[in-house]
Amino acid sequence: MKVLLVYPPIFRVVGLASTPLPIGMLQVGQWLKNEGHQVEALNLEIGGEIRTSSIARMRQAYAETDLPATLADPRAPWRQEMRIKIESFRPDILAFSCATEQMDAAALLVEDAREILPGIRIELGGSHVEPNDWVRRIGREALMLDPALDLLSGQNPPSSFGAVLTSLGCPFDCTFCGSPKRYGRKLVNYPIEQVRSRVMAAKEAGAPYIHLMDDTVTIQKQRAIELADLMAEIGLPWRTQTRVDDLCRNPQLAAYFRDAGCSQLTFGVESGSPNILKATRKKITREQVLQAVDILNDAGVPYTANFMIGFPNETDDDVEQTLDLMDQMRPSRVLAGSVVPYPHTELHDAFPDFTDAARRWPLCQWSPFDPRFLRDDNGGRIQGPSVAALNRFFEYIDCINNHAPTPGTFSTVS
Repeated sequence: MKVLLVYPPIFRVVGLASTPLPIGMLQVGQWLKNEGHQVEALNLEIGGEIRTSSIARMRQAYAETDLPATLADPRAPWRQEMRIKIESFRPDILAFSCATEQMDAAALLVEDAREILPGIRIELGGSHVEPNDWVRRIGREALMLDPALDLLSGQNPPSSFGAVLTSLGCPFDCTFCGSPKRYGRKLVNYPIEQVRSRVMAAKEAGAPYIHLMDDTVTIQKQRAIELADLMAEIGLPWRTQTRVDDLCRNPQLAAYFRDAGCSQLTFGVESGSPNILKATRKKITREQVLQAVDILNDAGVPYTANFMIGFPNETDDDVEQTLDLMDQMRPSRVLAGSVVPYPHTELHDAFPDFTDAARRWPLCQWSPFDPRFLRDDNGGRIQGPSVAALNRFFEYIDCINNHAPTPGTFSTVS
């Protein structure tokens, strides 16, 4: 059979340049190819023009776009690209990989496809949906395969092919994360030679650096050392994620990673409030965050800290505690967004009023970067901190990322 794999747009719809590598979709593509199917892929997220890493600029792009109306425009380039592909390839199966925000675009693409091929079979996968038996079986088997990077050759830029997964699963159970339900809480490492194969394939595809995508790279010290040794051997610069408690437990990893070519580490803090950290089961403390920052600074490793705002039980005082922690950290860079009660997370199920309120918005607005999502008639966050606290939070982050004076404890960020 002929199968067309499609990654629908969302950043592109608001004009933002984005170059995602849908690894899971490409693993499914490899499985289908192994089974003898004719497979092609279409990454419709490629094509936005606003190139920025600024949280403020991303939020502005969302605020300036009427998402439902923009999606509904049949003249949109991404919808035209889909029609052209359907006409030329004439697939038997159209399979989507969708996060929550992409579901509205996928629904419109299904309508467009059925205008051309009324009998086409539709399959949905990705983090939003509950997969059917066919998708679940393929996904389970495909997860052990290397992604078929060739399916997006000529669509994705070479820099995007550096995204590499080295493991599956996560032993933690943060309330805002859907990974435990999707992949389980058992950590399964890919064999180191399979990781080597993936990194070499990325290098051969033209990737100038490697991004080890796992949140769990540093959980097991010996495994972390093996990965660092592999990256040093291959010789490309690389970056990855860590946890602050991993660094506190094994501080020598920071310098080891630096010497192996690691150019940046990213870790989640989420909040500076002990109450919020406890409620989300993040299983870290403020003290551990500051200890990890000292370790990275001593080793000379740049880092990015991730934060979230807008938990349904979060107060303005919780936000102030987060800003106070930022003051003490003086991070190199901050990534942040508003909390979204995504399906398959405990947050989605544990706060039904919060989730019911979220359903007033179309799925395309279920984004951490859409400033209109979950706002009441006065612009405040439903079941969360005030408008003033939200604005202050994002103002802080904008100042930190621009190395500008902040309206807080310290006047400059070094």
